[in-house]
Amino acid sequence: MYNDEQAADFIAQFIRNQVNVKRNLPIRSSDMGIMMYLSHHQEAKAKDISDFFVIAGATVTEMIQRLEKSGMIAIRQDEHDGRVKRIQLSDQGIRYVEETRMDYLESIQSIRQTLGDEDFERFISCVHRVNESRAKR
Repeated sequence: MYNDEQAADFIAQFIRNQVNVKRNLPIRSSDMGIMMYLSHHQEAKAKDISDFFVIAGATVTEMIQRLEKSGMIAIRQDEHDGRVKRIQLSDQGIRYVEETRMDYLESIQSIRQTLGDEDFERFISCVHRVNESRAKR
């Protein structure tokens, strides 16, 4: 049985290994979250992103500016309300998200191979339970 400190070390190492799957990001890894959000929602306002990630609007604005400068997203004004800006992935952003998604899927497949199907299913079930409990907080 592992004590809490050992468990924390193992979990931290696991997270670092997963975060570093794609090491040479042309953007910050935190900005990748916005890109993944946009890949699922096609288009969003800064407030949508701020609400989803529970981060300040100024922080979202800074992240969006970086992503626009890097060519990963496109921003356009809303047709009905010129004050509202709509954010979406650019063609470059779409390609990058897909490449990154494939890298992560390869990592997941490697974990499945390491654990075997039965242990992998148990692992995913445990991660799911933890995610659900954290979401309720």
